[in-house]
Amino acid sequence: MTRIQVLFNGGIATLLVLTVWTVIGSEDKCLDSKESHMITSLIGGIIGQYCCCNGDTWSSELGILSNEEPRLITNFKPVRRGTNGGVTKAGLLAAAAAGTVIGLTFVVLGFFTTKCTSDVTVKQLFVIPLSALAGVCGSVIDSLLGATLQFSGFCSVRKKVVGKPGPTVKRISGLTVLDNNAVNLNLLFDPLPFLVNELEPQYLLHDWRKVYECLAMFGIPIPRYGCVHREAPCRHLDYFVEEVDFVEVMGTAFGNLVEKPTVDSTSTSNRQAKFRLSGWDILDFPTIRFHDLVPVPPDSCSSVSAAVMEKIGSFFTSILLLREPIREFLQEVSSTYRRTVVINDSGMSWVVQDAVSMPNTECYCFHTISVFTALSFACETTKKSLPSPVAEIIAELPPRENTFDSETIEYIKMQRESRKFYSVGLHNSCKEIEGVFIDLLEEQRENKQCAIGPLNPVEISKKKRSKQTHECFSWFDKQERNSVIYVSFGSTTTLSKEQINELAFGLEQSGQKFIWVLRGADKKGGDNIENIESGSNFDLPEGFEERIKDKGVGLIGKNWAPQLEILAHGSIGGFMSHCGWNSCIESISMGVPMAAWPIHSDQPRNTVLITKVLKIGIIVRDWENRDELVSAAKFENAVRNLMGSAEGEELRRRVTELSSAVKKSVMNGAIRKEMDSFVAHITR
Repeated sequence: MTRIQVLFNGGIATLLVLTVWTVIGSEDKCLDSKESHMITSLIGGIIGQYCCCNGDTWSSELGILSNEEPRLITNFKPVRRGTNGGVTKAGLLAAAAAGTVIGLTFVVLGFFTTKCTSDVTVKQLFVIPLSALAGVCGSVIDSLLGATLQFSGFCSVRKKVVGKPGPTVKRISGLTVLDNNAVNLNLLFDPLPFLVNELEPQYLLHDWRKVYECLAMFGIPIPRYGCVHREAPCRHLDYFVEEVDFVEVMGTAFGNLVEKPTVDSTSTSNRQAKFRLSGWDILDFPTIRFHDLVPVPPDSCSSVSAAVMEKIGSFFTSILLLREPIREFLQEVSSTYRRTVVINDSGMSWVVQDAVSMPNTECYCFHTISVFTALSFACETTKKSLPSPVAEIIAELPPRENTFDSETIEYIKMQRESRKFYSVGLHNSCKEIEGVFIDLLEEQRENKQCAIGPLNPVEISKKKRSKQTHECFSWFDKQERNSVIYVSFGSTTTLSKEQINELAFGLEQSGQKFIWVLRGADKKGGDNIENIESGSNFDLPEGFEERIKDKGVGLIGKNWAPQLEILAHGSIGGFMSHCGWNSCIESISMGVPMAAWPIHSDQPRNTVLITKVLKIGIIVRDWENRDELVSAAKFENAVRNLMGSAEGEELRRRVTELSSAVKKSVMNGAIRKEMDSFVAHITR
């Protein structure tokens, strides 16, 4: 808890305690207004303070365990869990119980420590019901202020209630007037001051400085120690330790603060990269070395200001903190070798910018999005015209403000400004898929664009199948050709419990055979390496897994799955996907049509490429309706349309032709020429 929060929550009680101590010293006094109105008022204020604190805490922590739907205290309409001002009967009862505990504690301890007359002792029993009332009042006042003066909205990207407005946030209630600290500052002047709510999870995730400040207060060294919030996706906190047992810090449950001398922010990413390699064998590349780099602590980073950290949030800040260790690493490498070639993800351009000033060092940017999407972003920046019909197609794309949150937009802006020194752009695509867009992108950016993809194998033999998923392939081998739909939404997508249930019912009602990879990233709570390796548990509809198992119509994969190898199997006839570019190009390579359900980022633009330009997929849900729950009926119709209709057969024919063209280009060396040309350039 920060100094400000301590002041706002405990300030009044502290002042009252000091006042009582000044007046009577260490002498015990009975709560007797006849003896002293002032002392009685002061002690009553202290009791009231802690009753309100405890009442608010219990109502929040225990009320959320109730199955009852929260209702907004101002109009009693149902609201989502986590909404400021949402109350339940269980929460109010918990607040009353919390106040009762404080009052009862005072009376019992007073009975054994303070000598009072019998009539005064009896009167002090009234403290118990008054304390219960104080606990309820603390919870109610907090809820009223939260419902009216604190913003609550539902983020369509994170699929959760958040406390800050944004382009992907739909308002539920409240004005953006007060935050939790301000609410408690107002309540300092209330007769029943109470405890601040726990620091909101999204605030914790997006301001590491608060976490570091908290760790510093406990004397915990940085950066060798870390923490993971109970509700936090580990994707945002790979730098910290993995989720284990919990301790309370700042009033919130955190993972144990365990010393891990060798832990750093890139080690988990390196583990994931090696573990997730699909279609290739990591042992075939013995010369590739993975370096684990340790980021600098935020308060020691001179290249990233506090204002920038505030704008981009903790996830992107964690990336920027790698600039200094990467600079040191490249300086060491460039002093050893004749030429150093840096190929960086487009999202790392800011981090590697120091390489430009190093001797015998060259930088090349690898774009992980489709060329079509890159072109659409480029023309928004350059304002250069495009030929028809490309211009009309791109003009209809959703604005990036509707597909990225404000933090991501700020981060992208930083990367774009740092890419001015690149002479060549690299893309995981090929001319057979995006030839016209590659040429147009070169005109827009006025530099060479090399399409060196697909970077995945275009043929998968049975010998290369992953050992971890042999059971699913045994099941695939028993199915008819093109009879199974593969359902997966990547490593950064989160689905609510309600949405998971609708998808489950839709798949079941379609009558189509399916494999659904439902990993940690698909459930609120995120993606971490432990979920990848050992699987995750989910609240699927009751009896769902048993029914599909008995009928033999589907598989639920709870571990990370080798997507490319699954798509390559002959039984797979469709792919329901979020339309991330890796998924798109893998599906094209293997000749599998798609049911597109874009969630965020570049996915809506990739969906247009897949469904309207290449015409090898259908849309599950229009982007305009992104905030709506997709019903089971929509899933059912999409699956039947893709897998069992004339339209689906035409899509399958088109993607098969495109896949054949890509494979032919790979086999005859046409695509290889692009890669060879780039390699010749950097080894000149």
